[in-house]
Amino acid sequence: MNYPWQVGKIFEIFEKNGFESYIVGGCLRNMLMGKEPNDWDMTTSALPKETLEIFSSLGYHVIETGMKHGTVTVMIDGLPIEITTFRIDGEYSDSRHPDKVTFTRSLTEDLARRDFTVNAMAYSDKTGLVDLYGGKEDLNAGLLRCVGDPELRFSEDALRILRAFRFASEHGFSIEGETRKAIIKQRDGLRAISRERICSELLRTLMGEFAESAVSEIVALSLMPCIFEGYCDDFAPPSGVIGTLPLRFPTRLAALICNFEDESCDRAISSLKMSNADKTAVKGLLSAVRFLEGKGFDGIITARRFIQRYGDCVSDAVLLAQLLGADVEEAKKHLEEAEKTVFPHKISELDIGGSDIMELGVSGKGTGEVLSFLFERATEDPALNERSTLIILAKKYILENLK
Repeated sequence: MNYPWQVGKIFEIFEKNGFESYIVGGCLRNMLMGKEPNDWDMTTSALPKETLEIFSSLGYHVIETGMKHGTVTVMIDGLPIEITTFRIDGEYSDSRHPDKVTFTRSLTEDLARRDFTVNAMAYSDKTGLVDLYGGKEDLNAGLLRCVGDPELRFSEDALRILRAFRFASEHGFSIEGETRKAIIKQRDGLRAISRERICSELLRTLMGEFAESAVSEIVALSLMPCIFEGYCDDFAPPSGVIGTLPLRFPTRLAALICNFEDESCDRAISSLKMSNADKTAVKGLLSAVRFLEGKGFDGIITARRFIQRYGDCVSDAVLLAQLLGADVEEAKKHLEEAEKTVFPHKISELDIGGSDIMELGVSGKGTGEVLSFLFERATEDPALNERSTLIILAKKYILENLK
């Protein structure tokens, strides 16, 4: 196994103090797949306080990440390594978190609580790979299978359902038959999961290399109503679109919900608890696509206004509209022509500002009104965006409309 020297240091320190330690979880899975781990997780027979005392006494920075659940993070030369004590999870009354955890000295008991076989392996230099549930075989087969009873696993934590599709999207796994049946039986448990967690898993699913097939499975197993309120079958996402789009969450989410009615789109976007920037981007993309699917452009001025309104999402909107079957060739021609000219994309790019308008005797709302007029004129004829010309136009507008 090729792992950082800091992980080897953890092995060494625990062994000297009489404790077992193993690499576990996603980092081990990725190593076995020949992929670079994003972070490093280890498990140990040492209790959280023992881990804390051992590494603190050696001068390492130790963060009490989640002592209640047995987790501390040890920083070694800038690398954070999350270490969790072997544990047994209690009941999951909220379908998300165990009511309590019991620490154990048994790796076997710890691995039994994990979600999928490919995540339920452990490795140390001393023992080699510990694989009690056929995780490596499933990994080689590209199969995602629950540890133990799949219905129990999903009833404990319904978010594991979306994690299954996230892993399928990121790694190309297919979901094993009994695990698939259990997802169908336990899917309503997703309704109790926080919208933040739903959005987080959905984001990673949409950004995966195999997002198209993962989304198709989500739809096929009727999970969409558990993710989006007010969903109906008529809203099913278009086939063959998401995986063709750039790796941008707002763009792929827009494709996922583009068949929703406008009101349902707004509800879906609001319910996911994403950032305001992402909400604005998704709404902008959908609005741009609707425009492109409708009347489209009647010339270069409309194209400039389109660019002004939709900014950075223009190219994604054109691509998405095209993938959805809209004829965008005329729009692309006008957009390309518009981009060849220098025109103000926003009011602040005018060669005149609010203080200049105020010097002409206008204040308050009148200032904005004059600037909006000048912005429109400079959009129609970019050559007008020159200070002296704009001053003349402003004076004329003020005289005719504000005096």
